Amino acid sequence: MLKNIAFVGSAIFLLSCSTTEFRQERGVCQSIWMKKIAPRYEQEMYNRSMSRQVPTGRTNCITNGFGNYAYTTCNDIMKTEYYTVPSVRTVDRNQSRRDTKLLPVLSLNAFRNMEMRNVNLSDDLMSA
Repeated sequence: MLKNIAFVGSAIFLLSCSTTEFRQERGVCQSIWMKKIAPRYEQEMYNRSMSRQVPTGRTNCITNGFGNYAYTTCNDIMKTEYYTVPSVRTVDRNQSRRDTKLLPVLSLNAFRNMEMRNVNLSDDLMSA
């Protein structure tokens, strides 16, 4: 019984985050925090994992016969090989700072349908 209540409660919570009002409020809050904590883009190196198909050296042949004729079709047996290559990606170093400021505000307002600028936030939430 307790599992059912927890499941229903978590489902309602997750569905409330997909409402139009919540998405609109999140957009307003994100734009405000983008102004308060500007993005700081940096490029960083990382190992990108990729895959490719390579032949194993074995073949799979199928012969079909029609009367006096025989047709043989052979296909290489392939295997997936994983490898890493160095790559560069652009990341926003301030994204985590903005997210930590944004999440408490959204959780406070998620079920009230209020705009962020009308909420009296404490100084620790508004300070960057």
